[in-house]
Amino acid sequence: MVSWDLTLDPVASTIGESWIWHNGGAYFGVPGSNFLGWYLTVFVFFQLFAVYWSRSPCTRPTASEMTTKPSFWWPPLTMYAVTASRPIVTLLFLPAGAATVIDRAGVIWNIKALYGACSLAAIFTMGAFSTLALLRLTARVRGLKEIDRIQAHHADL
Repeated sequence: MVSWDLTLDPVASTIGESWIWHNGGAYFGVPGSNFLGWYLTVFVFFQLFAVYWSRSPCTRPTASEMTTKPSFWWPPLTMYAVTASRPIVTLLFLPAGAATVIDRAGVIWNIKALYGACSLAAIFTMGAFSTLALLRLTARVRGLKEIDRIQAHHADL
């Protein structure tokens, strides 16, 4: 979530005015406390879910049964990668020029520079995580195909 925030917040808070920090912040108008807040929020949610999961008496598939199926991972990986590509694609299609936007703290931002910073954040955080996940997922798919091939061979014997 912090990578998501690093990638999307500068544009969302200035150009999109999706939310407003009246005093701005060090990262293109976004305060550092925002990132710390997301980090702690996600940590707490994961911990609460882990406690719930460990104490829940309901019958459910084991983690290995659920997560070994590639179909489980393709949708979130695709969504994450598409989200990471948004600022990059937008930057590529922005018209040339020095268009600016003024945030609520009165700071003037160059729109192309904002998208450029978000694109770099996307490439080196969300993009890197997406690439690693894709490599891991394709290795898992290859491994499952190999297991199926071996099992089919043994069934023929």
